[in-house]
Amino acid sequence: MYLVDELVWFMIIRTALWAVLNYAIDWIVKSYLDVGDTIKTIVTYVLITQIILHLLICFVDAGTLFEDEEDDYGQERIYCITCKLYRKNNSKHCIWCNRCIKYYDHHCSIFGKCIGKRNIVFFWMFILICGLEMPGMIVLLATHVAGKL
Repeated sequence: MYLVDELVWFMIIRTALWAVLNYAIDWIVKSYLDVGDTIKTIVTYVLITQIILHLLICFVDAGTLFEDEEDDYGQERIYCITCKLYRKNNSKHCIWCNRCIKYYDHHCSIFGKCIGKRNIVFFWMFILICGLEMPGMIVLLATHVAGKL
């Protein structure tokens, strides 16, 4: 139980530091870049969306399998020696989390947890928003630097 409490505090502290860093970037954009209010509003909404998705990924269970769950017995099932339960072929045992995850995608070291059935949508939304935000920030900074030359 001590390890779980330690991991929860680690996720809370990491999320808080990540939020402070993003707010610092947002403050720089709002304070020093000469851009319109529309762009500042978009940057703020993107930042808030990133923080919400980050928290959802960190605190929503990835899809842990339990013994008492109702399952489709028509499919071929594999016995997990570590968890001591039967799982479907699309589930996998994560060696870092030490549990079986439904529709296991991967164990994300950035978030410190598995990506599975219940949080994969939040993960891909976060990746999409980060992928769209980075070119926008590069363009904003490049136009600011070009205006100073």
